[in-house]
Amino acid sequence: MERKQAIREFEIHYALPLSTSNQDSGLLRDPKLRKLILNGCTSLVEVHPSIGALKELIFLNLEGCKMLNSFPSSIHMESLQILILSGCSKLKKFPEVQGEMGNLSELYLDGTSIRELHSSIEHLNGLVLLNLANCNQLANLPESIDELGSLQCLEELNVDGTAIEEDLILKHCASLQSLPELPSSIETLDCDDWTSLESFSSSWSGGFTFKFANCFRIVENELQSDVLEAIVLGIQLVASTPKFLDPEQWWFPWSS
Repeated sequence: MERKQAIREFEIHYALPLSTSNQDSGLLRDPKLRKLILNGCTSLVEVHPSIGALKELIFLNLEGCKMLNSFPSSIHMESLQILILSGCSKLKKFPEVQGEMGNLSELYLDGTSIRELHSSIEHLNGLVLLNLANCNQLANLPESIDELGSLQCLEELNVDGTAIEEDLILKHCASLQSLPELPSSIETLDCDDWTSLESFSSSWSGGFTFKFANCFRIVENELQSDVLEAIVLGIQLVASTPKFLDPEQWWFPWSS
């Protein structure tokens, strides 16, 4: 174990076997711990609940802990900014978020076996990046994620490789500038109020239905394809719809 100390910052890097008893014996009892990097700890099966007491922790990296199957059932880590659980392939459940965790800006769950996200994910209202790529057990997103403002800071989203089918509703992602990577099983994408949307991902090939409203920035960009031109015309049509007609009833299907 290598331990580096600087002003108000502690970092712990592990390359040696780590067990739950190691954690309970004092590893997670340093109240000033700010960064905890445990990536590649293949012997780690469980994260001890005492990690919730690390009120100053801003960075937690558990990438590649392939045997990890248990995380605390709930978390409230107000200072945490980055949480990396990438490649924790045995992890099936993401904890309940108790209270606001607005400082968490990056959440990496790619390559996990998470089956669902707790509705309390709405408390992560400062998320800038959410990576759910290759979560092949994840079949849907909680309805709470569609609440106004819950994803307003999100700039990067990846749900490619998930088991999400048919409809994907992701409204009010006001900071997303491009269409995210999506699984081929998606049939309908509802992305109202993506007010910063400028482009589609390079891998997008159409084949599903879009629902847009209040996505005006994309109109300002150069039209790059017939499909995009048709979509923009649809957006303009919604924008010009009289108030006595409900824009929520307008749908624009385009197929490749």
